[in-house]
Amino acid sequence: MFKVIQRSVGPASLSLLTFRVYASPKKDSPHKTSVKVNELSLYSVPEGQSKYVEEPRTPLEESISDLRHYCEPYTSWCQEMYSQTKPRMQSLVQWGLGSYEYLQNAPPGFFPRLGVIGFAGIVGLLLARGSKIKKLVYPPGFMGLAASLYYPQQAIVFVQVSGEKLYDWGLRGYIVVEDLWKNFQKLRFSLGGLYWRSNRTSVHLVFIGRAEFCSLNKGLLIPGRGLTQGSQNPEKQRVIHMHEVRDKLREIVGASTNWRDHVKAMEERKLLQSFLAESQKGLPPRRMRDSYSEVLLPLGSQPELREKYLTVQNTIRFGRILEDLDSLGVLICYMHTRIHDAKMSPLSIVTALVDKIDMQKMSLSPEQDIKFSGHVSWVGKTSMEVKMQMFQLHGNEFCPVLDATFVMVARDSENKGPAFVNPLIPESPEEEELFRQGELNKGRRVAFSAKSLLKMAPSAEERNTIHEMFLHTLDPKTVSFQSRVLPPNAVWMEDSKLKSLEVCHPQERNIFNRIFGGFLMRKAYELGWATACNFGGSRPFVVAVDDIMFQKPVDVGSLLFLSSQVCFTQDNYIQVRVHSEVASLESKEHMTTNVFHFTFMSEKEVPLVFPRTYGESMLYLDGKRHFSSMSVPVNLRKD
Repeated sequence: MFKVIQRSVGPASLSLLTFRVYASPKKDSPHKTSVKVNELSLYSVPEGQSKYVEEPRTPLEESISDLRHYCEPYTSWCQEMYSQTKPRMQSLVQWGLGSYEYLQNAPPGFFPRLGVIGFAGIVGLLLARGSKIKKLVYPPGFMGLAASLYYPQQAIVFVQVSGEKLYDWGLRGYIVVEDLWKNFQKLRFSLGGLYWRSNRTSVHLVFIGRAEFCSLNKGLLIPGRGLTQGSQNPEKQRVIHMHEVRDKLREIVGASTNWRDHVKAMEERKLLQSFLAESQKGLPPRRMRDSYSEVLLPLGSQPELREKYLTVQNTIRFGRILEDLDSLGVLICYMHTRIHDAKMSPLSIVTALVDKIDMQKMSLSPEQDIKFSGHVSWVGKTSMEVKMQMFQLHGNEFCPVLDATFVMVARDSENKGPAFVNPLIPESPEEEELFRQGELNKGRRVAFSAKSLLKMAPSAEERNTIHEMFLHTLDPKTVSFQSRVLPPNAVWMEDSKLKSLEVCHPQERNIFNRIFGGFLMRKAYELGWATACNFGGSRPFVVAVDDIMFQKPVDVGSLLFLSSQVCFTQDNYIQVRVHSEVASLESKEHMTTNVFHFTFMSEKEVPLVFPRTYGESMLYLDGKRHFSSMSVPVNLRKD
């Protein structure tokens, strides 16, 4: 043991000693610089030149690539068809599920009625033996007759909607056949002319062909009637100012500027009944250029007019523009129906509908001139569609800022019954397209009215939308349908209302001594703008105005009740509905006169609006329908 300790103590004691070592450099050794760590080969990668070389494709890869390029059009077509059919299939599946649930909980007496309806179809099939056409007509006819006995109200609605759709399809088919027939006649005439001329000299053929080609080009190069300056009436020597429009209308109808003489003026108009046509065939046809009119609003050249149109934000009051558009639309219709032999017009033309107003600019400058132009684009028996456009001077040219479509109706001299108007003859392909668009607009309005939520129940998709909104407002803490809470960034629809009251004074009367329709639109718009501003918390800009129906005239001295409400929102868009009611001073009965629909765009994103009751849910769906009819998103110019 002692030896082991002795041998281990020696090396341990030597490890505790310290030594100092001196090293002297050699004189003949060269001086070497120190090497950094990152310069060592261990930490650096030698630079090398690399080049990407694509591997050659194998025959299999080439075949797959060719197959992909070959199938690409078909796959894109399949994707497009899938995206189009997916909503329909979803709605079909939803309809099937709804039908299954309905059959599971069918009301009493439903299956016996269904059996009777099916038996009626079998009877129709038995009676239709021997004829294929009868087999297609009799069974559904007998089943429809049996169903109408059990469900008369639904049958009436179905017949109305089906009739309107059949009318729309027939109208479209008539337009297509008419176009094909006209093109066939033109082609036949041109081929006949070429054959006849070829019997003489080829020089004469080339000369006539070039003349016809130039005249055709001139006709094609004429812009849309009334939308530009391409179809001005050469008889017009100057452009009238907007303040002259009302004076010209008073002159046309013989209205008095003094309220005390309005009864006498209306008695004088009764004598014009003899000038009314008994049918439309007795009236001479007119062209679009006959009604083309241009009106100037000289805000830039006449600064004294700005006070009437100026807003606090140094922009133009859009409500005043609505008044001017209404007056111009009536004047254009009087230009279409004017009688040269009569000093006054026997017609009483009033605004029936503001179909659409689309804005192209965010705000209008009050320091630049504005020009209005318009013309009659479609004519029925007693109604006329008017296309109008508004321009504002920018530099040295007028730039379009607004497009409007109004529908006017003609009534007799006492404004008690309808009156016929002159037919309209299109002269160019552009005018034919405008007239065809007017027919389609009429069919669209009829179809939209037939699907109104006041007449028909919401669709399956709309019902699902309302139900999902209802589920989002249920309180998760309580299992109750009565406990409702708002989701984040949302507002109850009932909290977005504003109301106003107007006394209708004689100052706001029109040429027929009723309240001016432009005045009603201005008041409704200003209330709707205030509602959108209060709801969104920032300055709103009007984007579109549509479907303003004038249901009842407003008499002078009435009380006008306006109620505005936000009924739909999306991103920074606000859909506002303004309801107008009138009550006389003698009677407390309220009657609806107008319903206005305005689409505003806010400077920032706005909260969602949620309905609480079933009636508010219908208002929400109606607002969504009007918003969906607009082209969104709308890009408004700021300059």
